[in-house]
Amino acid sequence: MPTVQSTYGTMSAARAGMIANAEEMGNDISRTVEDAAGIGFGLPVFQGSADDGITATVGTAFRGITVRSQARDAVNPNVYAEHESAKVRTKGVIWVTVLAAVTAGAAVYFTDDGEWTDTSTDNTAVTNAIFDSSASAGGLAKIRLA
Repeated sequence: MPTVQSTYGTMSAARAGMIANAEEMGNDISRTVEDAAGIGFGLPVFQGSADDGITATVGTAFRGITVRSQARDAVNPNVYAEHESAKVRTKGVIWVTVLAAVTAGAAVYFTDDGEWTDTSTDNTAVTNAIFDSSASAGGLAKIRLA
């Protein structure tokens, strides 16, 4: 019988928006995406104009971090599309892509562009959140939401 596959790629340890572990009870809510461009995974989301709506536009009340979904299509492989129901993590540990190097135990902030950092200057703090792992710029780090 001929060999079907003889080389294998390396799978990444994580992707932005993946739930990092199940060591504690997490909490996820469902909210409707209001942004025409959709909302990617592992991003901070904020209260939208509707009671159950969310937006990636910084400025309203922080609601949580979007959880990665495997139920995607070729058109929207890495985003929740407009009007779609998104899973949002409000408590627990989740992977995110960081703007700059972060250190485990540091406080969590997001920039005006919705990027994750541990730098407080000109950024908004996420109450009761810390980085649960270190990462270099552009890398993946875990955020623990309490």
